[in-house]
Amino acid sequence: MSHKTALLKTLAGIRAKDLTMEDVEKELSAFQDAETKADEVMHTGNVGAGAELIEQERLSKEILDMVPNYSNLLPLLPGDHGTGLGISEKLPIVGELPLFRGNSEWTDAPADMADGSKGDRLATDSVTIDQGMFYLEVPISKRELNYNITDLYSLVVSKIQKSGGRTVDAVIINGDTALTGNVNRDGFDFGTLTPAQREAYYYLQCDNGIRKLGLANGTDLGLLDEDDLLDLTDNIGDYADQDEDLLYITSRKVKNKVAKFDSYKDASKSGSGSTVHGKKVEQVWGIDLVTNRDNPSLSASNGKVHDTTGNIAGQIQLLWKPAVQYGFGQSMDFEVRNVPGKGIILVVTFEFGFAIVTEKAGQPKTVATGYNITL
Repeated sequence: MSHKTALLKTLAGIRAKDLTMEDVEKELSAFQDAETKADEVMHTGNVGAGAELIEQERLSKEILDMVPNYSNLLPLLPGDHGTGLGISEKLPIVGELPLFRGNSEWTDAPADMADGSKGDRLATDSVTIDQGMFYLEVPISKRELNYNITDLYSLVVSKIQKSGGRTVDAVIINGDTALTGNVNRDGFDFGTLTPAQREAYYYLQCDNGIRKLGLANGTDLGLLDEDDLLDLTDNIGDYADQDEDLLYITSRKVKNKVAKFDSYKDASKSGSGSTVHGKKVEQVWGIDLVTNRDNPSLSASNGKVHDTTGNIAGQIQLLWKPAVQYGFGQSMDFEVRNVPGKGIILVVTFEFGFAIVTEKAGQPKTVATGYNITL
């Protein structure tokens, strides 16, 4: 309670009593004396006179998570083969039969494929999903475990699980097994590294991903407009017929370009008639659009991320969702290594594999990339 508050309370008490003016003067004198001797009072404004006994700053048990969000790509892809895949698993693929042919009355003995066709056979093929191995090691000191402000072990485990999910998304987008001309580090020769050193690069572990296959079926977009995104669907042929089966994947920088489309600005006026739907960009031309931190924000004019220079352009991927077939060889496995007197090391491993089905069973390509987008 401040001195002024105390005085007001005293004066209120005085008014309630039958006191003389002399009593009031005594109270005022006591108040003024307290004000002049404030330095003698132990309070939080002093140095060395009580302030140190009051906790001025307290470390909150709430933790601000500074990690940016990233899209969880996997739930958007229907080709899930679950957990428990073999090291290598072959997936049979079927295409379609041709349209029925016109017929006429049979008046003669049948000839053997008289029209020269290959016959009405069902197109089939296969693709193999090979498991890649992934590894993470997190050391935690004994003191950190004993004196942390939260359940540090649970916090780290949660972060590990999120990192595993992000790794799976990233490898599907950026997978490239080429040791030279890799789309993620063009100009660097991975062949000069030892196998152990190459293991550090997550995208070398499984198969060729969305970007690798998409760049081989890509279009130089330059100055991006919404018509460019519609034209990109031509690269995947009949797969573009069903918008709900398609997905654009891009970076924040390119999404910001999309947000500047006139149709996005007019979306509030056009409603469902707008090319871009929603208050935030979630669809363009009726096709879902997601951003992913691991889809390169900057790449070279050919769409590859150069090892050193020239990464100034953006890109966007178009995917037929069912093309991605994936599964896990094992669930995420946690092991704790105790280091006596020091702490623990969390060793986490999992196995994951995927394959992108494209140009199989006589069907068109399923992935396309728009590259060299001016930012």
